[in-house]
Formats: sequence, C-alpha cells, structure tokens
Amino acid sequence: PAFRLWEVPGAGHTPGADVVYQLDFLYPRDLGPYYTRPVFDGDYSYNSSDYVIRAALHHMNEWIENERYSPPPSTYIVVEDGVIKRDRYGNALGGVRLPHVEVPIASYGTASPSLWHTHVMRKFGNDQLAELYPKREQYISAVKSAIRRVRTDGYLLAEDAEGVLQQAQDFRTPTWEQAQTR
Repeated sequence: PAFRLWEVPGAGHTPGADVVYQLDFLYPRDLGPYYTRPVFDGDYSYNSSDYVIRAALHHMNEWIENERYSPPPSTYIVVEDGVIKRDRYGNALGGVRLPHVEVPIASYGTASPSLWHTHVMRKFGNDQLAELYPKREQYISAVKSAIRRVRTDGYLLAEDAEGVLQQAQDFRTPTWEQAQTR
C-alpha cells in the first residue's frame, strides 16, 4: 500500500504544553473580552501523538529514500456499530497503544467538547493503582515491556522511548512511597 494510517488511542492532536500556551496567552490576546477559558476535568496527558508522529516521519523518510522499504502497517482504533470499543479502564482498543495506554495509570480522553483536539488523563485513585501495580518495580517492568513492543513494531523511536521510560520512573503513588519508608 502507498498509504499508512496510525490511530493513537487517548492521544490528542495538541500536546498539553501547547494547549496551556493557547488557552492562557493566544486566545486571551486574540479574543480579548470575548474569551472565557474552558474548564475541563483531568490533567494534561503524557500520552502524546508526538511520539508516533516522529516515528511516522522517520519511516516516511526511509520510504522516500528506498521505495522497497515498508513502514509499519496501518493500525486502527476498534469501532463496532459506530462506537469506539474500550478496555476496562475506558481507553480505546486497537491502534498504536503506547505504553501510557498499555500500562495505564489513568484513563485518557477528550478534555471537553470545545477542546476535542486536546486530551487529558484522569488519574486512577491510589487504591486502583495499588491493585494494578502493588510495587513500583512491577509498574516499571510493565512499562519497559510495552516500550519494547511498540519499539519493535516501529511506532516509537529510541529517543522517545527514553522519555517515556523517564516519565514512568518519575511517577509515584502513596503506596509505593510508604513501602519505601518501611
């Protein structure tokens, strides 16, 4: 095929830092008194389509230089009867499941109807996190496995894999913190 489409569940079109800039600087500057900052539930998402876009650009360059090169195949979010199928955490099934979705600490979704291009994460509570990942090492190990898989499949570059792993290593829960102090 001469075309690839990679859908990325839970990843918005706009990274969180860009949204803050738009909401807090550009829109007030351009719209003045007509602007009201939208309110939404959740935190800006770490699950960024930027990772997959950079991988796509890498593969596209390889494909341009070598017409026999075959980038990773298209992969789509699962839709049945017009409804996106979701896992038990509320995250869409199918597509390029980055480690953030494959080893979740949150459900990922749209910030609000007016911010459809911006995705947020709604972090799980401590009890749910403790049930999913009783020990920090289990979480880190699962993230490393997910990184290996998505890297092997070609949807994540090495330099981005390092950043995703660092995000996981920086993540803490009260349960893990209490275990460390014992």
